[in-house]
Amino acid sequence: MNTTHTEQVQAMRQQVKAALVALGWAGLDSTALAEKSFATVVGPKVAHVYLQDFGAQSQAFILAGAYWSEGRNILEGCGILIQKEAQSAEVSALVQKFIAGVEAAVGASYAVRLMRAPLAA
Repeated sequence: MNTTHTEQVQAMRQQVKAALVALGWAGLDSTALAEKSFATVVGPKVAHVYLQDFGAQSQAFILAGAYWSEGRNILEGCGILIQKEAQSAEVSALVQKFIAGVEAAVGASYAVRLMRAPLAA
C-alpha cells in the first residue's frame, strides 16, 4: 500500500512523539512534538522538540529542539537526521541519541550549572 506524503509525516510524528514520551517528555498536539521543563537558577525553563520536513522529495526528517539560554537557542547544534524510510527500532535509537545530546546541552547551560554549584560560605 502506498502512503501519501502527509500520511508518512503524520506516522513519523506519532512514532517520534511516542519515543519522546517514553523518555519522560510531555507529548504535545502542536507544532512541537514534546516539551520538558528543566530547573534552573532563574526558575523553570522549557525545551521543545520539533520534527522538520522539507517536502516529499527530501530523504530525511530533521529532529530539532529549542531551548533559549545565554541569548540563543543552545540546541541549534543538536539536530539529527531521521531517514524517511527508517524502521521503528532505528527511529527509537535516533530519538534516544538526540535526547541524550539535548539533555547534555541543557545541563551544560549557565543557568543549570549555577543550580549545581556549591554555595560559598
